[in-house]
Amino acid sequence: MAGTKGASAPESFTSRVLLVCFAMVQITLAAGLIVGWPGIAGSMLVEPLSTGGAGLTLDQTTQLYSLAAAVNYVAPLFLGLVLDNFGPRVCSFLSNVIVATGLTIFSRGSTFTTFAIGICFVAFGGPSVQQSLLHIGNIFGERRYFVMGMVAESITLSFAVFPLLDVAWDRIPPEYGFRLLFGTLAALILCSSIGSLLLWPDTPYEIFDNKHLSSIDGEDKGNLISETITKPETDDLKTKSFLEQLTSGVYIRLCIFFIVTSWWANFYIATVTTEVSTFGLLFLLFAVK
Repeated sequence: MAGTKGASAPESFTSRVLLVCFAMVQITLAAGLIVGWPGIAGSMLVEPLSTGGAGLTLDQTTQLYSLAAAVNYVAPLFLGLVLDNFGPRVCSFLSNVIVATGLTIFSRGSTFTTFAIGICFVAFGGPSVQQSLLHIGNIFGERRYFVMGMVAESITLSFAVFPLLDVAWDRIPPEYGFRLLFGTLAALILCSSIGSLLLWPDTPYEIFDNKHLSSIDGEDKGNLISETITKPETDDLKTKSFLEQLTSGVYIRLCIFFIVTSWWANFYIATVTTEVSTFGLLFLLFAVK
């Protein structure tokens, strides 16, 4: 959306905090679900339909994950165009709807093809749920990178959603099984998509300095918020050579971020199901056994 003026942030500190919290909830619910796939691949997905499972084989679950992972990697190239041309509101809404649609298809699946379509939808929409919300850090001015980090890192919570569904699956009657769990998650994400339409702006939030807002009143305060824009570091990289971009601080920090996140994701997936099963969750203590 080049040349389009960015959205002004809410002046209320409480409103800005609530927006950040909602962004983190959206990312947790939908952005990184596919990474948690191993947490359900050897349990609810391979159990027969009669005991609440999906009735897949281990080979089929591996094939589904490989397919979904490939889709997950290329998805930002396509939905990134939506973000560039239509803004955060449309991109966030569309991404959440795609994930909810995929979970719904998966919950009604009975053949390998149906499951494949469902999980590919989940993998396709997930990355841009996070991608469309990274601009939220701008509403906190000089603390924007800290807030962006919090919002971005909430994707690690999303890795645990499928393993947590597996823990819940052990505690619900077989006649409900994986269909109820996937359908419930789809409904939550669909509600989240409605929140995107209501809360997110059509253009990314501008970066502003709120140091002196307390001493400025009325219209002047609004003008200060909308006019104080900081040029992002990434703008300078557009004119650099490929080698300079490859060795830039931005690229190096991104590499470190993804290396750490990938390590943490694999460690998390390997331990979270055991930990939750051992200690339990408060709401699961009252579930039907």
